Amino acid sequence: MDIQKQYSASSAHIDTPCPCGSGQSFQSCCGGPLVRPSELQLKDPHIAAMLSAARADLQAGQLQKAEVAVRQLLKQVPGHLGGLSLLVMLRKRSGDTPAARVLLQHLRALYPNHEGVLFDYATFLAENGQGRDAENQLRTLLERNPKHAPAHNLIGQLILQNLGTLEKAEYHLRQAYYLQPSTAFFSVRLAKVLRLLGRWDEAVHFLRIALALEPNNLEALLSWVSIEESRHNLEPAWVMQRIASAVAPNDAQVLLSEALLHRRGKAYEDALTALDKIALASQPDGTQTSYYFERGQILDKMGRYHEAFATFDSANRSARRNPALHYNVANNADRIARLKEFYTRERLKNLPRGRPQRDNEEAPIFIVGFPRSGTSMVEQILSAHPNISGGNELILAQRMTEHAGNWLNSQQPYPACLAELTQPAKREALQTFRNYYLGELRTLAILDPGVRRFTDKMPLNEVHLGILSLVFPEAHIVHLIRHPLDILTSCYFNELRHGDNFAYDLETAARHYVLVMDLVEHYRRELDMNYLMLRYEDLVADVEAGARQMIAFIGEPWDPRCVEFHQNRRNARTASYAQVTEKVYTRSVHRYRNYREQLSAVIPIIAPVAERLGYSLD
Repeated sequence: MDIQKQYSASSAHIDTPCPCGSGQSFQSCCGGPLVRPSELQLKDPHIAAMLSAARADLQAGQLQKAEVAVRQLLKQVPGHLGGLSLLVMLRKRSGDTPAARVLLQHLRALYPNHEGVLFDYATFLAENGQGRDAENQLRTLLERNPKHAPAHNLIGQLILQNLGTLEKAEYHLRQAYYLQPSTAFFSVRLAKVLRLLGRWDEAVHFLRIALALEPNNLEALLSWVSIEESRHNLEPAWVMQRIASAVAPNDAQVLLSEALLHRRGKAYEDALTALDKIALASQPDGTQTSYYFERGQILDKMGRYHEAFATFDSANRSARRNPALHYNVANNADRIARLKEFYTRERLKNLPRGRPQRDNEEAPIFIVGFPRSGTSMVEQILSAHPNISGGNELILAQRMTEHAGNWLNSQQPYPACLAELTQPAKREALQTFRNYYLGELRTLAILDPGVRRFTDKMPLNEVHLGILSLVFPEAHIVHLIRHPLDILTSCYFNELRHGDNFAYDLETAARHYVLVMDLVEHYRRELDMNYLMLRYEDLVADVEAGARQMIAFIGEPWDPRCVEFHQNRRNARTASYAQVTEKVYTRSVHRYRNYREQLSAVIPIIAPVAERLGYSLD
């Protein structure tokens, strides 16, 4: 709905007290009619002086004086852009989010084409967990002004937060940098996404640019530390860390970075000492969450398991204070139920299938599995083969489900809309799905020269096996399973946002795991798939046997480089980046036994699935 119609359709802004604090209704005070001030009012030197004084008071931290000045201004000119914008800032400073929202909606309705208003509204939406709505506002802004660097930067950040493709985030962040190359902030943002893409040397190049512009730029210094730590180059990482510590010795992010380096060097007491220097109570929730996750990892490494679990509990409680990170039980249960209802053998026998358009068409290998089940290691093994490129975590299957209704010109949501594929005019529509997926793949330039096979390792893609089996019936699917309690432990101990943020609570993690595994069991009964299930425990016990099994399954000749996967020069982009560049180890097998007591509450939830998979819960 158009923002002005949406605003006008709501009566809430009319009857509620005005956010300016006057005690009057919003309609009779700052709201007024949807009429912009006249040019004469905007140019009035008296009004301009009042606005200038209010801004100066705000900058000086004299909030009450700023409040009085802006109220006086808005009483004389209710729709004044500068006055309303300043009032938004005051409401945000005081933590009155509902009032700030009302004011921003009023501004958006009054000034629908104003770039500053559009950007401020998008920023507010992003800050309050409405990433998709914020992205829509930013795209509207960029349609009007493709050279708005802050909009490119923010949309790039939102794509990253919403688990979109890194390459699309890179495009927008690169645009921001090109538009304002002398701004260190944009250089650092671009470097961060390049680091996630595994293009570490290129990322360092942009960090050098940022530090040339601002030698004490803390974010650039810490980003450089992170890159060297990811590359196992601890000595140069410490060089940059010491520079950052000299710039801001008491900064929480600097101390978190120092603790991580100590942990990677197995100096666990030093790591705890670094964390103890953080004034935790004064830190924002996000920093507190990072603190607890890092401290939990250190305590776990030290074998102080009771303390570690309590600390991870604190990390997840801190994360759950963010409403955007709450797991929606009903929505997920309903989604899985709809998928089971639709994808049945009886229904599928009447539906068409996608097909290759040419002999050398790109061919996906879908690596599926719950987060922390070992899928990153499998991708490293397969992509070490010269005939297979590593595609990393592609969100394309999810995007196909989001576009399905539009592509089929259907009023039904996914998956019900796919029933219309039986209509003669729509029987070829699956080629649209296939062409979209492969077209996006080509844009991402994932494939090595002369290679047509690639991996798609998006966590929880097993939820999408239904649509994948229709669009790519010839594709090979490798499904990693692992002991359910090891999975739940590892998910709870890492900050993961996959699967509608299930991992921030042990019970929701267990229930989501059961939902997904029950759906996979349903798919295995109802779908015809080229499917291989592989146990993580068997793979780490005998890497060569597991690698040979996978290579034979997908029909490639054996290559011994698959066993030496830790030497794969490809950079993993996941939370497992450190593990998959090491030789295989078995220390994570049955890790849950260190926390068996704390996991007792979720054991009854996952017991049926564990039994079905042949895992003991002792």
